[in-house]
Amino acid sequence: MKECFKDILGKRILIFDGAAGTMLQSRGLAAGEKPETWSIKRPDDIVALHSEYIAAGADII
Repeated sequence: MKECFKDILGKRILIFDGAAGTMLQSRGLAAGEKPETWSIKRPDDIVALHSEYIAAGADII
């Protein structure tokens, strides 16, 4: 069973994800385009981005 967020706090360093907007821009997000729209228009790209952060060791995305 996974630990609860509150149980982990204070016990170890937590790693957050990075600059998601910048990463989406590298995937084609246009200037002025709202990144939130990609959840509907390009969900595979959103899942891939978060998966990459998890693979890189992020605890919180």
